[in-house]
Amino acid sequence: FRSIMAIVVSLCFMLPKANAQNMDKGLHLLELDQFHKAAVIFKEFTKQTPAPVDAWYYLGECYLRLDKADSATICFNTGRQSDDKNPSYLAGLGMVSFLKNNPTEAKLNFVNASKLSLKKYPNGIVSILKGYAYCKFPVDEFITGIYKKGQEAKVQNAQVHLTWGEINSNVGNTSEAASAYQRALAADEKNISAHYRLGQMYNSARNYSAAVAEIESALQMDANYYPAIREKADALFQLKKYEIGRASCRERV
Repeated sequence: FRSIMAIVVSLCFMLPKANAQNMDKGLHLLELDQFHKAAVIFKEFTKQTPAPVDAWYYLGECYLRLDKADSATICFNTGRQSDDKNPSYLAGLGMVSFLKNNPTEAKLNFVNASKLSLKKYPNGIVSILKGYAYCKFPVDEFITGIYKKGQEAKVQNAQVHLTWGEINSNVGNTSEAASAYQRALAADEKNISAHYRLGQMYNSARNYSAAVAEIESALQMDANYYPAIREKADALFQLKKYEIGRASCRERV
């Protein structure tokens, strides 16, 4: 009997840890633009009762990135039905509105999402910033205010800075974008997307040696990050290191 109880207790501790690891894996795949693989993981989470916070949001985001507006809408609405105070779902519906060529409704959804409990749901601020980045809306007073709220949060969230960088990069504010990516790395030095996007910016600025260094940092974390492989090869070719560039592609693809 004691041995059975010991197994049960150990499972109680192991299952939450396994769930967290799987969620992290799904988020990592989402970050690498591997949306089909990420969706498989998040779909399993939505089968749990209750589903983990933001599981429906992340599944909806996967479908959104795959241009599956109807599937994304179902996910965001299902999430709202279970928790209508979570701002992420409204922000997700805002992105769907934009995908359906309704930018006015998209922005309205982002504004309404900002009126919900941003302190209770850490992903709320990120989801609104992500919505602006997805829609490529210009930097305005509203989204600047959302970013400031993200900066004021007690827990530093690299995704807040990373997405702010993307918003600014979209509209050509390269200096602020680069600073935001640096702030993302200060919050999380292992943020693969921040390294990659900084590398992209260095590439665009023709600072190819710096580009190679940043992108290599990303590839050290995931050697199969295909956009980074291509970006590094481009920088090496610009440095006229043709054989190294080809070898880099061959060993990782």
